[in-house]
Amino acid sequence: MPPIASVVIPTYNRRNNVVQAIDSVLAQTLGDHEVLVIDDGSSDGTPTLLAERYADEPRVRAYVKPNGGTASARNRGIEEARGRYIGFLDSDDLYLPDFLARQVKALEEQPQAAMAICDATYEGAWRPSWTTILARSPAPRDVEQMCDGAWALPIQLLLRAHVAKALKFDTSVEVVEDTEFFFRYFLAGHTSVVVPESLALYRKMATSADAAQKTVSNIPVRRERLALLERYAAHARDPRRHQARIARGRAKLHTLLGEPAKARPHLRRWWRLKPLQLAAPWRLLRSYFPSRRAT
Repeated sequence: MPPIASVVIPTYNRRNNVVQAIDSVLAQTLGDHEVLVIDDGSSDGTPTLLAERYADEPRVRAYVKPNGGTASARNRGIEEARGRYIGFLDSDDLYLPDFLARQVKALEEQPQAAMAICDATYEGAWRPSWTTILARSPAPRDVEQMCDGAWALPIQLLLRAHVAKALKFDTSVEVVEDTEFFFRYFLAGHTSVVVPESLALYRKMATSADAAQKTVSNIPVRRERLALLERYAAHARDPRRHQARIARGRAKLHTLLGEPAKARPHLRRWWRLKPLQLAAPWRLLRSYFPSRRAT
C-alpha cells in the first residue's frame, strides 16, 4: 500500500544537519509516510552515514546522484515518490510534529486545492524583522500576487503528487527555482489553501560549513527574481505596473553595485512608465553616488 505522503529532502554536504531533518519527518504524528533523501554528490560521507543510521528504518530511502543542484535533486525525489502528497524539506530545516497531519487534512477538506501552504518560523542566525514567513509576506494565491512580491518556501508546501510530478522544478533556474515553480503552478490554473499555523522551522546555521545554500549572496537572488518577474509579468492583469517595478528594481540593483551607467536606462524606463513620480528615479541616483564618493 503506497504511503499517504512522501517527503523529499535534497542534501549536499550537510551530514551534521540532514539527520535532524530526517528525524523531524519520522517524528510526525501522521506516521504513514516515506522520506526520500537525495544526496546531490556530497563529499562529506553523507551516504555512508545515512546507510548506517537508517538501515533498520524502512520509511527512509536514500539515493545518490551526481551534483546538479537543488532543482534536479528535488526532481529525482518527485520521480521516486509513491505518496498521494509530496512535501519538500531542505536538509537544514525541520518539520514540526503536526506538519503532515495538518497539511493533509487541509487538502482533504479542500479537494479543489492542489497545494497547502503553512507558515514557518525563522530560527537560528537569521536577524529578520519578522518571526515567521507569513508575517513577512502573504502566501501567494495567483500570478498577480506573485508579481506583487508574495512568496513562500518549499518547506511550507504539501502538494498533490500528480501536480508535483507534472510540473517539477526548472533545473535551468539556479537560485530561485522555487519561485519559478510557483509562477508555473498558478499559470497552470491550480489553487492553494493556506494553513495559518507555523508547522516548520526555517533555520540558518551560525557556522559557514553548515549554512551552505543560505549563505548565497542576495545579489544573484535579486537578479534572478527580477528576471522571473520580467518573464511572467505579461500574465498579470496590469503588466505595465509590473514593468515599472522591474525597471525600478534593476535600477536599484545597479545602483547598489555602484554601476550608474547601467542604472540610468532603467531609471529612464521607470520614469516613462511612472511619469507622475518625476523626481523619484533621479533622486535615487543622486542620493546614492555622493555617499559612495565620500566613503
